[in-house]
Amino acid sequence: MRQEEFGYRIRQALEESAARLDYRTTFRLAQARKVALSRLQPSRQTAPELAVAGGPALEDRPHGALWHSAWVAPLLALVVGFVGIYQYQSAKRSRTSRISTSPSCSTPRPSAPTPTMA
Repeated sequence: MRQEEFGYRIRQALEESAARLDYRTTFRLAQARKVALSRLQPSRQTAPELAVAGGPALEDRPHGALWHSAWVAPLLALVVGFVGIYQYQSAKRSRTSRISTSPSCSTPRPSAPTPTMA
């Protein structure tokens, strides 16, 4: 809060001092400001750069075919991982279904009565 109060007091003092200046001094200061602003080279405004963890900024990346295809390896690894998980789960399911349907482990079921013709 002290900083804000200090800034307010400085601004008030400058405004009061500027109000006491005569017109010719104010006019000369305004002209000098215009000249200084006209000489000032416009600064090149750039967008903030996006950075990748452990790598260069995204705007600095090379634009070669190798860089554009760099996403293929991680995607391929992901697909191979999913296929491997699917194969493992399928093999596990088929093993458990074979065990539960084998005749040595199951109890005999009563046979259905055969229909007779009368």
